[in-house]
Amino acid sequence: MSNLTLKQFLELYTAIPINFIDEYYDFYKLCENNKFGIDANLVINYLNISNLKSFHKRIRDNFKLNSDYIISKLNQKLQKDQQDTFYYISFETFEKLCMNSTSEKGNQFSHRRC
Repeated sequence: MSNLTLKQFLELYTAIPINFIDEYYDFYKLCENNKFGIDANLVINYLNISNLKSFHKRIRDNFKLNSDYIISKLNQKLQKDQQDTFYYISFETFEKLCMNSTSEKGNQFSHRRC
């Protein structure tokens, strides 16, 4: 019997679509070496969220700084409408954001989660 990775096991022995497993695993891998390895902008794109400020406010209101997410600010002056504050989240925070999202991807995510 060979040693299967979790990803391989899910692909072989579950009815979960491989595309979903691949996307989920990509986010998981971002946090392998850094608890806050997921740039919130990736989640915004993944969930097709249109309001960046509202999404960041949701993170601040519903999650704990330095436990669920961290903030990184650029120390330089930027042009108007350029992002200077970046949010980085944990994998657990990513899962919660996806499960609570009303987007198409979020709905797919919450139906797959056990």
